[in-house]
Amino acid sequence: MRRQIVDAGFCRASLEENERGVSRIAFWESAGGSSKPAGLAARLKKYFDSDNVDFSAVKLDLGDATKFQRKVFAITRKIPYGETRTYGWIARKLKTSPRAVGQALKKNPVPVIIPCHRVVSSEGVGGYSGGLDLKVKLLKLEGALE
Repeated sequence: MRRQIVDAGFCRASLEENERGVSRIAFWESAGGSSKPAGLAARLKKYFDSDNVDFSAVKLDLGDATKFQRKVFAITRKIPYGETRTYGWIARKLKTSPRAVGQALKKNPVPVIIPCHRVVSSEGVGGYSGGLDLKVKLLKLEGALE
């Protein structure tokens, strides 16, 4: 397994990759600079610098994700940069409930690559495993929220 740290200024991200693909991205508050990232970490850094980076070809290792979670992730992964969809929109596509979609997204091991921050509630921003402050910052970074 290879791990790299990306400093986004407003947060830091730990990127974990193995031979099957990206297996995890975790966020925490930033505490200063890090060394210059390479490869996928460099692309993630470009994203954090407000660049529209295409992650669609990134190979993923979703581990023990269920078949349902994988369906939710596949739909979510197709949401374009700077746009949002509601939990209900995804739920209608899968003939399930918005709550089930939210529970699946809560298990997303690779946020940003599977852009679950782009899924919002019909009445507001909704939840986010990385915290609402980070979700709002990511949506603002993409211009999807003012």
